[in-house]
Amino acid sequence: MTLFDTDVIAARLPFGDLDSPATQGELLLFGDRTIQMVPSPATVAEFEAFTGSIQEKSVSWGSSLIVGLAAVGVLLWLQGKRGAAWGAFGASGIAGALSCTARHQIGQINQSLLKRHRLGETATIHLSRGGGLVFSVHEPNLPPWSVTLGPGDFDAASAEPFLRV
Repeated sequence: MTLFDTDVIAARLPFGDLDSPATQGELLLFGDRTIQMVPSPATVAEFEAFTGSIQEKSVSWGSSLIVGLAAVGVLLWLQGKRGAAWGAFGASGIAGALSCTARHQIGQINQSLLKRHRLGETATIHLSRGGGLVFSVHEPNLPPWSVTLGPGDFDAASAEPFLRV
C-alpha cells in the first residue's frame, strides 16, 4: 500500500463538543486527496429529518398543483375550450415533473453530506477569520453547502494536514 491508495486514511480530524456526543464527528483525509465528513448519528438523523420534511413538502405542493391544474383543464374541456384545456393538462404534467426533480435533488444533497469529495475539485477546506475550519462542497447540479467548525471544536494541530492539501 502507498500513501496514494484510495483506502488509506492519511489524516483524521475529530471534531465536536466532548460534552455533547451529538455534535461529534470526524473529517477523514484519504491518500487519494479525497475528504469525507463522518458526522454523529444524531447529526445524520437531524439532517435526514430536515431534508425529509422538504421532500414531503415538494410532493405535497406538486400533488396539489397537478390536481388543481388538471381540474382546471377538465373545466376548460367541458366548456369547449380544448386548446386552453390542453395547456392546463400540460402545465399539470410539468408541475409533476418539477416536483419529482425537486424531491430527487433534495435526496442528492443528503447523499452528498456523507460521501467522499475530491479536495480542490468539489471540496475545499480553509481556516475562517475567527480561527474555525470551513469545509465546503460544490457539486455540479446541487446547491453548495458548508460546515464550519468553531475554533474550540477541533485540535488545530490535527487540522494541518487538511490545510496543506
